[in-house]
Amino acid sequence: MMVLHVSLVTRWGLFPSASIAWRASDEFFFDWAKPVLTDAKFRLSWGTNGNERVGNYESINQYNIGSYYNGVIGVTQTDKLANLDLSWESTEQTNIGLDVTLLDGRVSLVAEYYIKKTKDLLADEVIPSELGVSSMRVNMGNIENKGIELTINATPVQLRDFSWQTTLTYTKNKNKVLKLSEGKSFVEDGKYLIEEGSPLGQWFGQKALGIYATDEANAYIKNSDGSFGDRLVPVYQRDPNNYNNYIYGSNGKPIFLHYETKGGQKYTGDVGQMTTAGSVSKGGDIIWDDLDHDGVIGDSDRRILGNGMPTWYMGWTNYLNYKNFSLSFSFYGSFGNKIYNKQRRDLLQNSSSNMTPLARDCYRLWKYQGQITEVYSSAKATTGVNNARELSSFFLEDGDYIRLTNTRLAYRVDRNLIKRFHISDLQLYVYGNNLLTWTKYKGFDPSSISNSNVLRPGIDNGRYPTAREIGFGLNVNF
Repeated sequence: MMVLHVSLVTRWGLFPSASIAWRASDEFFFDWAKPVLTDAKFRLSWGTNGNERVGNYESINQYNIGSYYNGVIGVTQTDKLANLDLSWESTEQTNIGLDVTLLDGRVSLVAEYYIKKTKDLLADEVIPSELGVSSMRVNMGNIENKGIELTINATPVQLRDFSWQTTLTYTKNKNKVLKLSEGKSFVEDGKYLIEEGSPLGQWFGQKALGIYATDEANAYIKNSDGSFGDRLVPVYQRDPNNYNNYIYGSNGKPIFLHYETKGGQKYTGDVGQMTTAGSVSKGGDIIWDDLDHDGVIGDSDRRILGNGMPTWYMGWTNYLNYKNFSLSFSFYGSFGNKIYNKQRRDLLQNSSSNMTPLARDCYRLWKYQGQITEVYSSAKATTGVNNARELSSFFLEDGDYIRLTNTRLAYRVDRNLIKRFHISDLQLYVYGNNLLTWTKYKGFDPSSISNSNVLRPGIDNGRYPTAREIGFGLNVNF
């Protein structure tokens, strides 16, 4: 019997493009603006391009020769499964632009609006190892990016001995999944919810609300239908002569009296305790948000917790000159994303003496009944209620930052002083790169986190931070 299979792999592509521009400032009806408007041009372009990052022979099964079976040379299939329908990734982009120059070049504006649609997005799909393979190259679906890019150049001050030039940039991007080959949604790598009509990079996990200070703090109003209501407030015996602190019993726990509602009323009804992974949460465990109010923390309580991709960026560059001195400095900022501090999570598993938590976390670990703190007990990091689970908001942090990326101060020696040494130009300078960063992120460096994989952005595995550099030098021309 002969079987004929026709492969649909695209080995060639057609990628046309076109553009058109209109210099509006040359039109007669703009004559009234000539004293201010130096140049104005509208641009429109459209084009397509292809991404040929399909590995060699990924559309067919590949084999290795040299594996042994009981001492006999054999042939084995590689761990990558063939995909006969694999094709190139293609991108269609439309740009609308405006270029404006004012005041004989002292002010200029470049504005761009773009729509970028990518079809047959290339991705590696993980396959259960029980099938004997690990992954398959696939065309995941179609995505769309829309955004604006603005650049303003200006010379606010232009005097004989002093000048100041500045450039301000702003970029905003919004992406959306248009179509998925696997259906309307799926969870990528157990951390990202990818669904049609939503952006890529959505963190998907459970929300942490804090730490139970005591065992009794895990208490909720239990309704007649079995659902859980508001969390109750435990009341303990206190010492009025000692700053109203808890009075501890012989068991090392505060002496419990009763529960109250959030409104301060004594509660005598049924009390429910939250469970997770089959265990009742105790003092030192994370308080998880029970999304469906069933008293059990599980997959049904997962939600979107933010996005791993920044939504907008800014830059600000300045050049100042005063006589023989010159100063330049630049700022860069990235905003709108959440970073998964996986390094901190791995260290807080407390599973090995070779993985000690960060010092600030060690100081804040929950250690005794009644302690109000920010970090869970180390006793059940990965066992029982699994406080160090992936993925949760406990290890998601604000990734916004502003950085002084570089600065340079230079002095050019007067030529009358150096011409006797046959030197035409001598400049001394000091410089610094990545000197200061303003951020709330607790990891090493928010700028070192890679977003090159749009399916899995924003993970910090302990990436090496960007180096801070300070130096000085001189330029000599003879």
